[in-house]
Amino acid sequence: MTNGTFEVCIDRQTGTLVSVTHADDEYRMNWIEGKRRWGEITCLNPKLCAFTIVHQKTIEDDNSSQSLFQTDDLHIKVERSFLQDALFCERYTFTNITDHPITYSESDLGIVTPFNDNYQDFATCSTNRCHTHIWCGKNVSYVNALRMGGKPPHLGLVLTSGSISEYSIIRESSSNDRGDFILHPSWFTIEPRKSYEISWVLFWHKGEEDFYYKASNIKDFIQIEAKHYTYFPNEQILLHIRDKEKGENLTVTTQDRPLEITYEGNTLIVEDLAHTLGERQYLVTREERQTFCKVLVVPELKDIVKARCTFIREKQQYINEGQPLHGAYLIYDRETEQLCYGHRLYDHGSGREKLGMGVLIAMLLNSEYGPEDEQQLLESLDLYYRFVERELYDSEKGTVFNRIGKSNYQWHRLYNYPWLVTLQMELYKGTQMIEYLQKMTKTIQAYYEHGGERFYSLCLPMLESVRLLEQNGLKTESDLLRALYLNHADVIMGNKLAYPAHEVDYEQSIVAPAASYTLQAYLLSGQEKYLQAAKEHIRVLELFNGNQPDYHLNKISIRHWDGFWFGKRRLYGDTFPHYWSVLSAEVFSYYYEITKIERYHTMAQTILRNNLCLFDQSGFGSSAYLYPFSINDERGKFLDPWANDQDWALIYAMRFLDR
Repeated sequence: MTNGTFEVCIDRQTGTLVSVTHADDEYRMNWIEGKRRWGEITCLNPKLCAFTIVHQKTIEDDNSSQSLFQTDDLHIKVERSFLQDALFCERYTFTNITDHPITYSESDLGIVTPFNDNYQDFATCSTNRCHTHIWCGKNVSYVNALRMGGKPPHLGLVLTSGSISEYSIIRESSSNDRGDFILHPSWFTIEPRKSYEISWVLFWHKGEEDFYYKASNIKDFIQIEAKHYTYFPNEQILLHIRDKEKGENLTVTTQDRPLEITYEGNTLIVEDLAHTLGERQYLVTREERQTFCKVLVVPELKDIVKARCTFIREKQQYINEGQPLHGAYLIYDRETEQLCYGHRLYDHGSGREKLGMGVLIAMLLNSEYGPEDEQQLLESLDLYYRFVERELYDSEKGTVFNRIGKSNYQWHRLYNYPWLVTLQMELYKGTQMIEYLQKMTKTIQAYYEHGGERFYSLCLPMLESVRLLEQNGLKTESDLLRALYLNHADVIMGNKLAYPAHEVDYEQSIVAPAASYTLQAYLLSGQEKYLQAAKEHIRVLELFNGNQPDYHLNKISIRHWDGFWFGKRRLYGDTFPHYWSVLSAEVFSYYYEITKIERYHTMAQTILRNNLCLFDQSGFGSSAYLYPFSINDERGKFLDPWANDQDWALIYAMRFLDR
């Protein structure tokens, strides 16, 4: 099938789509490639909803097709056609062929939509893979699929009838493939001989702004945007609603409480007050159609950090004098209320990302709102750093080790170096002991001696470390680090967008360091070449961000493997939010500092705020929120019960959040 813009290939044997391509795309990208076929009807709950679907026939011409399927209870008709305005329409009609009503929940039915979202080398990803930003907002649902390199055309999907409440993922055990998506119709009942319809249109667009412009011209589309999606107590909650019908017959409620709507041109304004903690859903309703926006109200940042540090001291520090782990901060399992340690599974060990627990406590002690039990935290931190130097760090050579016993067996992990550097900086700030700056310098030298200039590590504090050395008259050391950092930035500049594979072939936390280090090099040197290089990385980095009206998703970078490596449930699947999205906030903060472009400040603040949902009032912090409805038939929508490595979200909030 083709209309001169879309080229759509249908498998007549199965009635599913094989490919969707833009006719003028020089790269011939197939936007729907996956392990499963687009348009499969699936059941996620075979114990309650067992059915066998039989493809009967598919009829096709150049402009339309019709595929018929049958189950014991349903007749399913899938119609595909081209509409005006270069739209491609799919309509799924489910007809009850029994003499009794049938009810389906979200777990009963799904439509497979395998957008081509997986990672290989950037040369492949930039032209032939897409970031898939999904919003299951009931009657207003959509997908904005952006080519990873940013060059249009991009593909959009907007629901036109029916309701979609959730999505699930079917995937293999790989960090490099996000899997195949399944869109779930909302709970519905079909009376005997009656039908229920799900339909949507697909269209090409030039980017996020053009996506929403074209979506807004589709009947019944409503766009909701909040000033923030995570609020602190007593802040004003502000929603902007863009509606083609200009608010006619439209209501907004929260917790069954109607809210007043005011108008500002074609935009509807809704105001509320963040007076109670917790999640709040704002329902936007017109007649029988409904969508929503999710916001969260959290305690003040200082209270979150204090509670978290107390929790670490009381529940996550291992005390057993004379043993190797004495003083270590370890994983805490909220379900068993026990500490966890895995010697062979490095992400379950005692070092690596978990150095952030020490950094956070040091930052709290150095801050203006230090806790009342400061002495207890000081003693805990002192015991922890003695563990680090005894088991994870060679203070003579500057080597950082991957596990206790000063072992880099099978893996000398360069990611570990900047995290220890950050801890040493914070320890200097708290004690004013120059030896911590000297150790910091030695650690950075060791990082580069082991090839750090070719590595896109996380959290390397180029700017702050040089400034600390300069402020303390250590000119030789500051000149040395400045030279190492600028050489590192030069290597990144030479690579341009040819990002090297790291622990994942291509990801947000490879692009973010490239942007961060070139921006920091600009701030260190004033050389324009670094700023120009950073702009290209920032352009690519923004494509990872979603814009959905939910604090889990808005401006949060796509990540989908951390729950497996760092969580108790060991599930691959979308982690929204994941705390390393704060790396993008750092980049946007630096870029705003340089350019004063307000949009970047807003994005940075949104990211930092939205990650606070990983922490509760008790001080527990979850390593991941598994966002999909299910992953490989296992239920999602939960905070993993392990407190593991998530504290970098709070570290970056303390650095960059406006509080």
